[in-house]
Formats: sequence, C-alpha cells, structure tokens
Amino acid sequence: MDRTRLESYFKDAETVDIAEMYQKFGFVVNLQGTILSKATLEARLDFLQEELDEMREAVQNRDLLSTIDALIDIVVVAKGTAAMMGLRWKYHWDEVHRANMTKEVGNNPKRPDLKEDLIKPPGWCGPNHLRIIEKHGHGR
Repeated sequence: MDRTRLESYFKDAETVDIAEMYQKFGFVVNLQGTILSKATLEARLDFLQEELDEMREAVQNRDLLSTIDALIDIVVVAKGTAAMMGLRWKYHWDEVHRANMTKEVGNNPKRPDLKEDLIKPPGWCGPNHLRIIEKHGHGR
C-alpha cells in the first residue's frame, strides 16, 4: 500500500514512516483495529524491554548519544506495534494528552523519588479510547 494511503489512515508521520518500513520488510501493517496474537504481543513486550534495558545502560553510563538512540528505538517499537495493530495513533494520542492536561502537580506515592509529579485530581476522567474508536473508527 502506498504512503498516501498510510498517511490518510494513521494521521501521524512517524507511524507512517514505521508502517512504510515494516511493509518494505514484509512485516504486518493493519488498516483496521486488530488485536494481535498473545505470542506476538509478548514478543513486542520483550522488544520494548530490550530497548528499555539499553536506555537504562546508557543512562547509567551517562552516554547521551546512546540515550537518544534508545529513546527513539522505544518509540519505534511502540509505534510499530500500533501500526501492526492498525491503531490510529494521532487520535488516541490527542485523547491521552487531553486527559493528561487535566492532571495536577503533586506527590505520587508510586514514585516517591520524584519531588513533583502529575497526579489525578478528584473526579479526574482518563482517556476514553472507545469514544475515539466510535468517532474515528478503526478501518474506515
């Protein structure tokens, strides 16, 4: 499938880049919401963990270039998984951003080492991904 069709569906340049690369090498890219097999998703989790481990090592070594590379690789694996699943990243990203913008600065007991963190205020409403699917569809 051509880049124009990928752009029309995903609405996110980075996801389109990765989908284009995946197609070049024969990896699956879906243009409708698809839950991948448990084995595939477990492999993607392992892949993400490998990239996180590389970042941890880069941070411990205070290696800026390797940290940059690891951060980009984490995003490539995450958005690659989204392309494989046919997720319309841009719309879901916007919904998560909307929800995050309603958080407040405070202390999060899950991350006591951070002096300031974002916390969910009373009545906070998280991302509504179902609304995004209903509005933008997965495969339309």
